[in-house]
Amino acid sequence: MCQFYDFPWKSPPRTRFHQVTLLHEEIHYEWGTINTKVSPPLHREQLKLTHHSALETLPQDCWVQILDEISPSDAASVVATSRGLQVSSESSLYHRVDIDWTRPPLKRVLILFRVIHKRPDLAEQIHHVSMVTSKLVYPAAEPEDEWELPQIDGDWGQLSSLFQDEVNAAKDIIIKAQFPSSEMWIRALEHGDPYAFVAVLLSQLHNIRSLQLDHTFVWQAGLPGLMMKHALLSAPENTLSRFSQLSVVEYGLNVPGPRKYLDTRWDFIDAFPVCDPDQFAGWFYLPSLKSLEIWTQNLEDISNELSKPAESSKLAHLAQLERLALTESSVDEDDVRKLLSHLSSLKSLHLGLVYPSQDKELYYNCCSPQPPLKKKGVLLEGLMSVKDTVEHLSISVELCPVWWPAVWGAIERDNGTPQESFKPFKGVLMQFPLLQTAELPAVMLFGWTHADAPALSELLPPTLRKLAIRENLQQTEDYEWETDQVGEAIQKFLPFAPSVTPMLNTITMRSFGIGEEGDLDPDHSIGARSTCEKLGLDIDISMIQYNLSPGLWTTHRELQEGSLRDLTKL
Repeated sequence: MCQFYDFPWKSPPRTRFHQVTLLHEEIHYEWGTINTKVSPPLHREQLKLTHHSALETLPQDCWVQILDEISPSDAASVVATSRGLQVSSESSLYHRVDIDWTRPPLKRVLILFRVIHKRPDLAEQIHHVSMVTSKLVYPAAEPEDEWELPQIDGDWGQLSSLFQDEVNAAKDIIIKAQFPSSEMWIRALEHGDPYAFVAVLLSQLHNIRSLQLDHTFVWQAGLPGLMMKHALLSAPENTLSRFSQLSVVEYGLNVPGPRKYLDTRWDFIDAFPVCDPDQFAGWFYLPSLKSLEIWTQNLEDISNELSKPAESSKLAHLAQLERLALTESSVDEDDVRKLLSHLSSLKSLHLGLVYPSQDKELYYNCCSPQPPLKKKGVLLEGLMSVKDTVEHLSISVELCPVWWPAVWGAIERDNGTPQESFKPFKGVLMQFPLLQTAELPAVMLFGWTHADAPALSELLPPTLRKLAIRENLQQTEDYEWETDQVGEAIQKFLPFAPSVTPMLNTITMRSFGIGEEGDLDPDHSIGARSTCEKLGLDIDISMIQYNLSPGLWTTHRELQEGSLRDLTKL
């Protein structure tokens, strides 16, 4: 049975991908599908303009603003009433491209590529591109199974003869720009791969400001990332965009959680699909980067550059980065430390780190070869390098594939113990003088064991407004911080909240057990909510179940209503 996960961010503005194509010597508008209901299109008679109409005398910038505020179908109807409006308002229709990637729409991608190729002036008008699924479905029938790519909407056998000019144009770009592995690119284009066409299309957008790409782009050969690396580091001049204005990037942030280990199979599985490691480095070289949210499996390509002093590194521009989110990322902690040391302006940070729960080399099926924090002090040192600027912090640590019980490490490995690893993090939030929101695993906030845990009042800075406590590593051996223990710690803290954290307005207990309706954990925030009411405190206390990794308050797009299961409402 498929498990369904609501997409965890608010939908982009209602304007969807729309384009102008010259067919049969007429102008036609093709609009991307939208999930929300739109108003019925206006009738042409309602919008008919006379030559001397006052509407036609409106300045172009007024028309642009009007078209940005109305629905796509209405905008098409308005523009269709006048050739003058078609010409003057055409550019505003391309300001934002938004394509639902639930089933990658091959024809729509090809038509967009056709327009961009024939009309480079319209390519200059595209500032924002979003290609993410509107409804994230777990990409396997069961969590134990290998992932499967979404079905493409479109038959290349039927479309290929209609778009040979676009195939040839894309191949010409690959050849002229001297793409590495050009044969692979050409083969993908000749087989109608929508991921390849999107990557080539993006390479021609010189004024793009923001980009959001679905996690399947990372998993399916990583073509946008490979293109970005080549465009910024090795492409001949004037062949590809240099992305000088691209400042906001979301690349695979909506990746689902890891696979589960099936105990009836005595073999080793990949928690996530193995992705092309060369696709990640390019994003860090974007010269105007302010926000990067990425599913990355390594930082090896930039590790050497990160080892240099920030001022002499080719990555010196990372000093302007204000938001970083690494989600479900199997990156080395030392590379994370080096990366954070370059981020002197960082305000928002999500570290979503995953670690292997199986030691294949020793033929163990449930022992981690390198559990979290094995390199003592490394991750903490990285956090201390950004403590004076970060206002929003979330951290996730997971052993995966998911296994019960996951073992911290085999006897043959000198991995230490969880108690030793998490002890230095007690009180870590107190080191962040500007911290407004925080989200940590319970074992990182309190320490591994319950008996010697400090009171919550000793762990929170006075600037804090929102706190989330995550149930990470709950499937690890000897895990003690079940949600009932967390709820009890919150309840004991509440009498001290007004004096310790006077601005605190939200406390969330966050578990990760979304499954069937009957699998819901009991709501262990009830006692804390009752105490809060008795004390007359204005603090929203809840327990939610949610299966995606990113922090509640550390992503560029806010969480979507209805994407979480709030147990207080059940």
